[in-house]
Amino acid sequence: MSDVARLVIEDPAGPTARVLDRFPFMIGRLPDNALVIPEPDVSRQHAEIVQEGNAYILRDRNSTFGTFVNDKKIEGDHRLAHGDHIRFGSPRRPPVEFQVVTDEITSRFGVGGATLPALPEDTKMRGQVSGRSMNLLGQALRAMAEGRVLEEVLAIVVDQAVALAGAERGFLMLAADGGDSATLAIKMARDKRRRTLPDDGSKRSHSIPARAFDSGKLAFENEVPEGRNTIVEGIRSVLCAPLPRVRFSSGAPGGVPAPGSPIGVLYVDSGGFGKLEDPDLHNAFEQLAAEAAVAIENARLYREVEDKKQLEAELKVAADLQQALLPPSRFTQEPFELAAMTEPCRAIGGDFYEYTELRSGALGFALGDVSGKGPPAALMAAMIQGILNSHAEEETGPAVALERLNHTLLRRSIQSRFATIAFAIVGKDGRLWVSSAGHNPTYVLRKDGRIESLDKGGLMVGIFPDATYEEESIQLEPGECVILYSDGVTEALNAHGDQFEEERLKACLADAFDKPAADVLDHLVKAVHGFAGEHPQADDITALVFRYRGASA
Repeated sequence: MSDVARLVIEDPAGPTARVLDRFPFMIGRLPDNALVIPEPDVSRQHAEIVQEGNAYILRDRNSTFGTFVNDKKIEGDHRLAHGDHIRFGSPRRPPVEFQVVTDEITSRFGVGGATLPALPEDTKMRGQVSGRSMNLLGQALRAMAEGRVLEEVLAIVVDQAVALAGAERGFLMLAADGGDSATLAIKMARDKRRRTLPDDGSKRSHSIPARAFDSGKLAFENEVPEGRNTIVEGIRSVLCAPLPRVRFSSGAPGGVPAPGSPIGVLYVDSGGFGKLEDPDLHNAFEQLAAEAAVAIENARLYREVEDKKQLEAELKVAADLQQALLPPSRFTQEPFELAAMTEPCRAIGGDFYEYTELRSGALGFALGDVSGKGPPAALMAAMIQGILNSHAEEETGPAVALERLNHTLLRRSIQSRFATIAFAIVGKDGRLWVSSAGHNPTYVLRKDGRIESLDKGGLMVGIFPDATYEEESIQLEPGECVILYSDGVTEALNAHGDQFEEERLKACLADAFDKPAADVLDHLVKAVHGFAGEHPQADDITALVFRYRGASA
């Protein structure tokens, strides 16, 4: 007779054994492992056992909490011997015993060969259904309470349902949010050996899950009629319970029933008559389904929290990257002085500012506002920065640069995305050229206190293929300032719903002549913040102040 290697596991329902019927024999938390241990201190793929001739080798797979044999942590390969006690992770759990036995012994105790999953039917635990049900129910609740990843929780639920009922297969189906029974979709399918099954809905009953879902009550049939195309698949008994909708509150951390349709159904079937008809089993199965609904909702909430954390982390990286793509907020190079800022209303925004030194010694600077918010707007803003810089270096003037930018964006076919931009070039002699692509007017603060408005240009870029642009030119005197801003400045709201508007902006600039650009910008930003207070803003706030210091400075 040949020898058979197995792992014997102690649990409250009694000892169970798992034959090493495939190699590598994987142990871990994931449901696709040969031996699933749904514990938080067990890694997803914790360890493996391989066969080399007549020897069985245990290897730890870089688990977090280690693998131990006879209370000694293993490093590298460890050759197992009959009677070794293996522990995966925490010392709180009883160890798993490795055994090498003959086929005769395993057959005598009903745990032999490749048919040995750790399930009640296979370990001949055929006592009263009520006692078996409650033992398995306790295991299920502990396992589900410790499961966090949704797929793992679903696998635990189905495995325990199959074990509880002594069934051959189990399915967990969830409905679309707010959907009816027609939206039920298989999220996990497992057999009695804890193997994941393909999602083949034609090989199960469709009407019984629909009946359990629509009625909100347990559905059982001991003989599935042939008209449902299930006889040919060998299905004779079906048990299906609804997964009730639950909600959580501080007074009921375990969840309480909530109004509305169930979230899905828990379904098991068997090829034998009468296997699923015990009333005690039905009660335990309904209780398992109710607790499973709580576990699934917990896992969903956990996934939402984790997804939110991941999104926040990704947005933080994106925000840092966006700031890195902007030039420094302060620039001084005789005879120029510039200060700029942008404050997105979300983690990342669609406003930008840009400036570049040209080969002739002139300085080009721009401020833009891309339609929309968030990552799409930020990506387009970064693209416009690069394209605008390349056209500015050709020194053909702001109007031509905007026209070429518009053509480039249209060639990229970026649908439903456009931008408004104010673009200016100033020479060392103080000559200023300005063009606007549908943007707010450019303000020039004159030394006599006047605020001059420059608004020549054309339509926004990225949407009109035949758009043309004009530009205007003025001479700056030493100390005079040029101010570019986004509509997030003038449309900033206070708690009463009032906007900051152009008049308040002009009032901020009234006494700014000959002041450093950074001081003018800080004064403007403080005025906007003081006006808005704590009221949340719906748009990005961006401003740029340029000061001409004079050719002789």
